[in-house]
Amino acid sequence: MDRPRRRAKALIADLFRYYEEDPAKLPPPHFDRIGERGVQRVVCDYIAGMTDSFARKIRGRISSRTR
Repeated sequence: MDRPRRRAKALIADLFRYYEEDPAKLPPPHFDRIGERGVQRVVCDYIAGMTDSFARKIRGRISSRTR
């Protein structure tokens, strides 16, 4: 697997783990759908709707908080 693809998979996995472990961090419209769709589906849909730059920005925020 090429390097960019590995980085992209790691980025998505980090975001998924972050929101799955603490769904309250999701924006309210997304968090409110958890009861009807389930945490994993809502987290997946939220991440799927992110642009690459937004996903990297959020991951940067997450990383800086966990250091």
